[in-house]
Amino acid sequence: MRSLLFDPVEPNTVYAGTELGLYRSQDGGQTWQRLPSVPAQPVASLAMDAEGRVLYAAVNGVGIFKGVKR
Repeated sequence: MRSLLFDPVEPNTVYAGTELGLYRSQDGGQTWQRLPSVPAQPVASLAMDAEGRVLYAAVNGVGIFKGVKR
């Protein structure tokens, strides 16, 4: 794992940036799913706005992805 981020609004939601891409857990880390729009590339870092609505993922060699939670 390269980066870990806890959702500031939904405390059971955790994001993990790994060598294989971006993953999300909605049950406090018990189960994980790889996320639809981010390529399966190493994720260097994660950030989220204070309201917990926008997630940013820096993907090595690709760029920065911006995802809006629904």
